[in-house]
Amino acid sequence: MGSKISIVQQLQAEALNPEISVSDLLRKAKLVAVKLDLRNFLDWIENELNGYKVKSQEELPSYRIVSGEAKAWNPFRGWMPLIFEDPQEADLLAKRGVGSPIAEIESIEKSSVRGNLFIDFNPEAKRAIIKAIEYETDIKFMVSRNSIAGILDAVRNIVLDWSLKLEKEGILGEGLTFTQEEREKAHAPSVIYKIGPINRFSGTIGEISGNAKVDIRQINVESEEEVRNLIEQIKKYAPLIDLDVKAKSEIEDHLQKLDSEIKSEKPKQPKIRSLLTSIKHVLEGATGNLVARGIILGIEQIIG
Repeated sequence: MGSKISIVQQLQAEALNPEISVSDLLRKAKLVAVKLDLRNFLDWIENELNGYKVKSQEELPSYRIVSGEAKAWNPFRGWMPLIFEDPQEADLLAKRGVGSPIAEIESIEKSSVRGNLFIDFNPEAKRAIIKAIEYETDIKFMVSRNSIAGILDAVRNIVLDWSLKLEKEGILGEGLTFTQEEREKAHAPSVIYKIGPINRFSGTIGEISGNAKVDIRQINVESEEEVRNLIEQIKKYAPLIDLDVKAKSEIEDHLQKLDSEIKSEKPKQPKIRSLLTSIKHVLEGATGNLVARGIILGIEQIIG
């Protein structure tokens, strides 16, 4: 009589089976996470199942940031794209966060609605856009169905990768139980799957509903080291960039504040991102310089 397939291997098989809904897959992953007492991973699963009820713009993973286009309703010509002279404003309005429960996303993806999908802006963002275009009308964000489907694929892949990591470390389970040794292994640094509290994902600012906002990248212990290394690289190579006195002074000021913030007891992620973004903007005026471009790419790897 052959041995029974373990619950972790069942999870792998179901992650590979498109007939299994992502909601069902997450519920089985939740069972494993509870049995192994993996709080961070369990928090991520709960957010996916119940929706992200966030209070700041720092708490959505990057796969829940979808690209699209802001459009305004013109009664004579229908939905028209919004054109902004400021590239930064255009970039901010080119991405939105989707914080809905995974079941709602599955329902949208399976619906018979054809073509692109519309997402509502929150009232505050809508008022700001209407004020900017000086025209009272409806404003919506248009995304492709593929963007929504990409959220489901990302969640499925995370569960698959996590279950493969458990198997690699010999954490398989028997029936619905795990040995004490397996539970202890699951908490080893080499085994922990770094998702919750969504530390390493990137996004942009804004929100689409009362319980779903787009994130900025949080800075955890590992990325703090990345920021420190980047600060040293900027200090070393910035003098090689042909910048005017004002630009050099701005970079030095931002670096001092960044250095102070990253060394503080509780570094503020929004401030770190803001300072890095400010340095990036200063250097964008010298993008023809290879050193400047290298620093910009380093910043983008951290802030997204």
